[in-house]
Amino acid sequence: HTQSAPLAAALAAAAQIMVCGLVVLFAGAVAAGNSWSFQTFLDGDWDLERVRGEELTRARYSLRPVRGKLEGTYFEYEDGRQVDDESSRSNVLQVQVDFLDGEGRTGSFNLAKAAAGAPEQGPDFQPVFDFEFGERHSGAMWFSESKWLGVHGGLIQFAVVGPDAFVLTHATAYTDQSSVAVKLTSWSATRAASSRAAGGSAKRSLLLRWGWYLLAAIALVAYRATKSKQA
Repeated sequence: HTQSAPLAAALAAAAQIMVCGLVVLFAGAVAAGNSWSFQTFLDGDWDLERVRGEELTRARYSLRPVRGKLEGTYFEYEDGRQVDDESSRSNVLQVQVDFLDGEGRTGSFNLAKAAAGAPEQGPDFQPVFDFEFGERHSGAMWFSESKWLGVHGGLIQFAVVGPDAFVLTHATAYTDQSSVAVKLTSWSATRAASSRAAGGSAKRSLLLRWGWYLLAAIALVAYRATKSKQA
């Protein structure tokens, strides 16, 4: 019984360390979910696809931080051609994403026609939709729904469905033989391989970052418990 007392104390300490470690990891995971930012998410290069009938259209967004905003370009290119082939590009636009809150979840998406050369006054950006993201499934997905402010009107749903993927859907109503119908146009997007290599896949979970320290602490306590039993 004399030898079992230190062992019991050591095991109790190990259990406390494990519980505290799990609490820290859980709290960190919750904090990470609460800190999600559309501004951080959208930063980088994105490959988009849209299918209409049998026609596939490809596009690319390239966005970078500039003075608290995201700025960059958008263009479409022919299927079967390389994204870097400038001769196959069409509908080239300049993009500016403004943010109205410190969390980077609310703001406006603005487009301007790409001007040749370097205009003195800069691009004439026009807002095409506003956004205000809310979480779904405890932060696993984020959604924003708002009006399309460009030609044809309608509604826009921007759905962030993963750390490297989103779906942008434009819904418009039209009259078809005296009845009202809805037309849906959807762009699916994944983060380009270059952006993932630069930072997207380098983000590790809290468990991967700190789990080894927790296991090391438990192993140390177990070692001490063994030594106490042998004494």
